[in-house]
Amino acid sequence: LVFFHCMVKMKCCDAALFTKLVDRIEGKYFSMQLGAPMEHVTVNSIFPQHYGGTFQSLVLGLPVAHLVKLILRDRVGRTTGKLRGERTQPVLDDATVKKRWKTLDPVEMELWEREQFEKGRIWVKRIRHVEAQVTRMQPGKKLAATLATYALQLLPNATNWMLAELSQVTVFSSGRPLHGDMLDDFQETLSRRVAQLDTHMVMPYILAFTAGMRNYAGPEACRAWHRILLPAIVRVARAA
Repeated sequence: LVFFHCMVKMKCCDAALFTKLVDRIEGKYFSMQLGAPMEHVTVNSIFPQHYGGTFQSLVLGLPVAHLVKLILRDRVGRTTGKLRGERTQPVLDDATVKKRWKTLDPVEMELWEREQFEKGRIWVKRIRHVEAQVTRMQPGKKLAATLATYALQLLPNATNWMLAELSQVTVFSSGRPLHGDMLDDFQETLSRRVAQLDTHMVMPYILAFTAGMRNYAGPEACRAWHRILLPAIVRVARAA
């Protein structure tokens, strides 16, 4: 957590190091270890809020900027400011595809059933042994979904700058940590909070709100856009 805190504060962009840190944090967060070791005393002095003696409470007590970075998992290359390209699946020929499938000998079902009935036992047919391809879950994906659910609980009592930070949870249209009803609840709750603010209170964070809420739908989102966000954008444009 100390290294992760330094990366956030220094705005460091190191994909390899960040992946290792997120993997370690996720492993400790979901581990069966009870209590927090003494090595967390230094971290507790840096993040004293909501520390309950466990590593889980230590992670949940991180500042909002740290939580959002863990949720997004640094999907944007900060050096270029561009979204990383989507991975393209390799094109395989028919011979390679057939080798990956399990194959059985051709079986005449009626003849086979009659033979099994006559013999009174089931023979094991010849089958090709195929090793299953083990695919490990992307580091931080499980932790990101958990922290995104926790971010939903922070919305009702969040301040203006916290709302701007939390709106970045849904900034990407793909790879979202929330899905289904949880995503709808997050968007509705955030839109309702933004609609309760004044226009001049939103203007310092207008870029964050518009980026995070650009794909929102529903009555609360429409109300927030028409009453707060659009007037704020007009004021900023006129001031420029």
